[in-house]
Amino acid sequence: MDLDRTLFLLRSYLRLRLQKIEKYTMHISRSEDLLSRLSQQERRFAKSCAEIMEKHLEQSVLSKLPYGYDSVSRQSLSSTEDDMGT
Repeated sequence: MDLDRTLFLLRSYLRLRLQKIEKYTMHISRSEDLLSRLSQQERRFAKSCAEIMEKHLEQSVLSKLPYGYDSVSRQSLSSTEDDMGT
């Protein structure tokens, strides 16, 4: 029973960690310090999330906006507010 409880806690921790990586992908990708804290598998996951999000935004919204607003990375870099707000 203790082993099951420990495995449950470990899975919960890893699930929460992946959710945070997914939520804050753009913030993490801008910081070498934060990227260095991730394991190799987590870096691949973050890169995959960023690529999927970028592709989705490009297809659904960004392709319809004028120059200067048509890139996720350009939007992210020009943002003066921290995206870790809420």
